[in-house]
Amino acid sequence: MVLTNLSGSLPSTFIDEIAGFYITDMKAENGFGLPVAIKPLWAHLEKQGYANISNVAQEMQSQGAIKLIEVDLNTWGYQLIERKKFDQAMGVFTLNTQLFPASANTYDSLVEVYWLLGDSKKAVELYKKVLALQPDNNNAKNQLIKIKEQSN
Repeated sequence: MVLTNLSGSLPSTFIDEIAGFYITDMKAENGFGLPVAIKPLWAHLEKQGYANISNVAQEMQSQGAIKLIEVDLNTWGYQLIERKKFDQAMGVFTLNTQLFPASANTYDSLVEVYWLLGDSKKAVELYKKVLALQPDNNNAKNQLIKIKEQSN
């Protein structure tokens, strides 16, 4: 049981982290929360590095060792962002854009890493890609306005 006075936080945002102190398999750095279908890829990349993520992922998928689904890759990327592993998140989100190039959501997720790293030029490029795929995406429109205002 977790008791809190809700001073700026909800138990649902940290309950798994607390459980990880007692059950090490429940730690994010041990792959907790990742879909089972991509855990072999995660395990490989954690040991060997993320530099060749596209090649490794395509090889593992062709062998049937993993099943890459857009939403699973997105979940993984955001978990990496939460852990401040921006380069790895960029690799995962880039892989997602390669596998699902017609999805505006994959580019919208990738742009967040560039934005967090302060690369507004790349962020603008990717938001334009989002709008090319999904012209009614209000978030992309608003973010482009915000970037333009900040650069003036």
